[in-house]
Amino acid sequence: MRLKRIQRKLVLTGFLIFFIGLTGSIILIKTGLPETMELPNEYLNFHLVSLYLQPAIFLLLYKQILTFRNINVFITVRRKRRWMIFHLIVLAAIYCLLFVLGLFVPYFLTGYPLFKFGNPILGTELIILHVFVFFTSTLVASRRLQLA
Repeated sequence: MRLKRIQRKLVLTGFLIFFIGLTGSIILIKTGLPETMELPNEYLNFHLVSLYLQPAIFLLLYKQILTFRNINVFITVRRKRRWMIFHLIVLAAIYCLLFVLGLFVPYFLTGYPLFKFGNPILGTELIILHVFVFFTSTLVASRRLQLA
């Protein structure tokens, strides 16, 4: 019964992260200027993503890590520490993927051009690099929390 409750919390947190990204993307589309409306401009230059949405995702993920930290003694005794860290990495990757997917869905469903002014390859690389830095900082923080 407890395992089902934990699984439901993980799924609920995933949906919450997806809807945070979706809401942020809708806000970006509504407040963005049409003459500069391009996905890399709105995603990288607008402060909503970096200042408000990413800390919210960090807090949700840290809550999951601290939940798993309560059973750290049992994991250490059974020598499953690497297994648990691997599952936390997978969880962080899924959460980052859901967040980015939530941010990109409204751009794909509306008539806004993804790349209007710049090189699409460079814009895609910038966004992927931003997501990589976001994911890496999540991993470093989760590793520190796990070892503490």
